[in-house]
Formats: sequence, C-alpha cells, structure tokens
Amino acid sequence: MLNSIRKEILNLKANFRIKEGVSVKLDQNETPWDIPERIKEKILEDLRLTPFNRYPTLTEYHSIRKKLAEYINIDEDKLFISHGCDQIIFSFLLTFGGKGKKVLIFEPTYPLYRHFALLSGTEIKEVLLDEFYSIPREEADKLVKDVDLIIIANPNNPTGNLQNKEIIIKLMDYQIPILLDEAYFNYTGVTFAEYVESHENLVIGRSFSKVFLAGIRLGYSISSPRIREIFETINFTPFHLNHLNTVILKNIDLFGEWIEKKVQCISSRREELFKNLEEIEGVLPYTSFTNFILFRVENFSANYVYEKLIEKGVSIRDLSGVRGLSNHLRVTVGTEEENKIFLEKLQEVFYEGSERDF
Repeated sequence: MLNSIRKEILNLKANFRIKEGVSVKLDQNETPWDIPERIKEKILEDLRLTPFNRYPTLTEYHSIRKKLAEYINIDEDKLFISHGCDQIIFSFLLTFGGKGKKVLIFEPTYPLYRHFALLSGTEIKEVLLDEFYSIPREEADKLVKDVDLIIIANPNNPTGNLQNKEIIIKLMDYQIPILLDEAYFNYTGVTFAEYVESHENLVIGRSFSKVFLAGIRLGYSISSPRIREIFETINFTPFHLNHLNTVILKNIDLFGEWIEKKVQCISSRREELFKNLEEIEGVLPYTSFTNFILFRVENFSANYVYEKLIEKGVSIRDLSGVRGLSNHLRVTVGTEEENKIFLEKLQEVFYEGSERDF
C-alpha cells in the first residue's frame, strides 16, 4: 500500500517541534495580545445564537464578504474569504500550477510555497535573493524563462524586507499568473491591490493572523472577479469556513481602532528591539517592515543559540537549515516584558558559551 503514496508526499518533512517549558514564545510571528474582552464577549454572544448543527450559508458568506470589502475598501467582486492566507497560496497553485507547470520562487522565503507546490505537483524554479534579500536586478526575461506562475512575499518572510516596486511591476507585466503575499500588509501599508484592475494575472493574498487572529485562521485574496469565482468553486464556498469565522467578520468593524494601536505599538517596539540587538556584540539584525526581526549570530552556531534559549524558556525560530540563512535566527516582537527577557537570555547564552570552542 505504501508504494502507492506519491513520491512528492513521501519526501515532505514536518517542521514542527513541541517545546516543553517555554514561557516566552517568539517563534511564529503572532501578535502578543489577545483581543479585548469586550469584543470577545460580543463575538461569543453572537456565537451562542448561531446554530452549530447547521453549515454556514451562501447568504451569510455574501454578507460577510460585503462587510469585509467595505472594511478594507475593496470591490466585493474581487474578494475571496479564506481559511488563512495559506489557503490562498494552495488555491493559487491548484488553479495555475500542477503537473507540467513550473512556479518561480525567490529563496529564502516562506517555506509553505515549496510545500504547496510539491502537494500540487508543480515543479519549482528557485532563484536566490541577492545579498540584501532582494529580487536580483538581472533581466526580467531571464527570471521568468520557462515559468508558468510566480509567488513573491512582500515584505518577505523570514527576512522582513520589502521588494523593489519596479521589479514587481515588471514581473506583473509579463501577464504570467503572479501571487503577491501581503500577509504583513498591516505593518507596511504597501500594497499592489490597485494593479488588480489592469492585471488580471495578479492575485493578492493577505492574512489576519499577524495582527490579531492567528488562532482563528482567517485571510482573504484580492483578484479579478473570475479568479475569485474559481477560488470559491475549488474551496466549496462557503463550507471552507466555520461559524466562528463568519461571526468574527460580522463584527470586523469593532477591531479597526484596536488593530491600528497594536500595530503602532509593535512597530515601535520592533525599532527598540532592533537597536538593542545592534548593541550586542556578535549579533547583526536586519531592518524589518514586519512584526519580526531576522538576525545573524557570529562566533556561535545559530542552532546552539536556539537550543540554549529553549533551555532558558525562550522560543525563537532557528533558520540555520534554510538556504541562504546558514547562521540566522528570527525573533517575533513580543510584549515589553517578553522582549526584555529574550534580550537578557540571549546575552546569558553568549556569556555562558564564550569559553566554548566553536
């Protein structure tokens, strides 16, 4: 029976680890605060009135799609509501990829692009970002040669930088299906959504996970109405959502001011955390436009620093196995107290390991 499993599936590896005893969790780019109690109570009250024995209806879906469209100021017919941004990525690859198709991915980047490409049977063309983690400034026709679709994260994860606008537009102009992952849009305000009207090949993917709803899994895409229809069809809309998703979107207006304040707070603390990392000898942080910071360590291996931080109750992301990031780590911006503990424990690791031979 195992001989019948697709080779692509057998080659996949789980990248999850249960971390025991961790009290400071800064490894998944979540926001450090839960939603306000008053908003949670309103959502729970609406949820209590919702029949759990019934599926969400198409009428409900159209209602929350209209509500979300008004909230983000996008035409409703361009909007598809998803179960997280990952569903947008997979839907894009199912729609435009598959056997005999090749996707262009710029590494290092979000690992699920590769994961979903393999699941969909799409061949991968991998191009390394330059030393500044930007799309290389070579002739665009060399980049798109023999590719059928393109995925770009902007800003990029795990490096945190924005890509050059002119290069992205040039790639869009080839009319090859292109997905721009704007999961961290709330932190940048930078978007290419205005180009959807003139570029039917463009799909924008966004997520609410990075600002307040990582545990709920909600996202959306902005695209031509035809692509939106296709995404809704392949995901059996509205059955891909649940009642908690729909109730939250019915109340999306309640979150606006709170999200804005928290994004400003995280951005401010990110700058403070960056400066503190710069002051630690042997640490090189990179400028970020997200809610995390990538940094390189010297004199120690990234994996050693990661494991020692785990022992001290702090979890960040070890990127030493990622191509182009051989001695790098990534830390999510946390609360003021979490950031303080992380910095203290990081310096402890360096001090305690200063006499070791690496």
